[in-house]
Amino acid sequence: MNSPLVRWFNILALSLALGTAITSAQPENQLTRLHENFMERYDEINRQLAEAETSLADGYLKALNRLREKIQTSGIIEKVLPVRDEITAIQNRVSPLPELPAAAPTELKQLRETYQKSLNAARKKHAAALVPLADKMIQLVNAESETLTKAGKLDEALVARHMAKTLEEDARILDARALVGPTPGQPLGATGAWQNLAKFPFTVEGGNVTSAGGQLGYCGPVEGGGGKGTQEPGIVGWANSIDSKSKDVFLTFSGSKITFQLENFVAAIRGEVASYHPKTAYTIRVLSGKRLAGEIKVSGTTKSQLFEFPVMPADQITFEIVDTDNNPLLDYGLIRQLRFR
Repeated sequence: MNSPLVRWFNILALSLALGTAITSAQPENQLTRLHENFMERYDEINRQLAEAETSLADGYLKALNRLREKIQTSGIIEKVLPVRDEITAIQNRVSPLPELPAAAPTELKQLRETYQKSLNAARKKHAAALVPLADKMIQLVNAESETLTKAGKLDEALVARHMAKTLEEDARILDARALVGPTPGQPLGATGAWQNLAKFPFTVEGGNVTSAGGQLGYCGPVEGGGGKGTQEPGIVGWANSIDSKSKDVFLTFSGSKITFQLENFVAAIRGEVASYHPKTAYTIRVLSGKRLAGEIKVSGTTKSQLFEFPVMPADQITFEIVDTDNNPLLDYGLIRQLRFR
């Protein structure tokens, strides 16, 4: 059965051919060529893996049948049954294979280990070819979407955007990413393990507001340095009462920005915000690169608010604090539990 990616791309190809998704005076446009080139290589890479898996399974079955014939001569059914069950599992393409019983013959355990190592090597080789292909396609499609948008071809740009999103969320590609791990400068994928954003380098802009009493406000981590402005003991105590792991907590104030620089592209972001003053009102704008990824509305009733949303792939995430009630002196808050993937 075709994967959702293949089915969606087949629908896209039909739409392109019929002109239902994209209108163009040219019989063949850039998206069509990108689609055809990608699917040709995508199918070839997957065909190679399928052939390798079939070859390894056939070899393993032959070894298992030889082992069963050998062990049957012992007349000990407890040793024969695990081999028979393993043969059945391989014939039925069971994945992952069930754990072998403790009483399984040593020869069976050794054969399973050899088979699994060979299978994992084949899948890593497949992943090493598939992930760069998907990353390049995402890069090209996003660039084409931007070009089409600038040209006023919004319907075509939306199709390109959906192409990129389909690639980012495809289960087979995500599984491949999990095998090879993140590559610097490439997307992590939408379902990878969440990582701590606070462990990465950051810069802070702004943070102070001038009032009759002098400079107010602070933006940056509660501990560890790198912030700007003046910390107030009462605000720090409030932040520590919410989260004692102060190194992962960032205080915010109107007019400030916190920008994190990552080694890999981000596909999703999540965290928690809280406000200090009961009459505060501000918005946290989250930027992925230079694109607006989302906004978090904060008010005096925001004692704890979780957020999570996908972002356009970028290696830089910025949190920008914007006053919305013309009273920035009250806009003390915090961001914590920042995670990305």
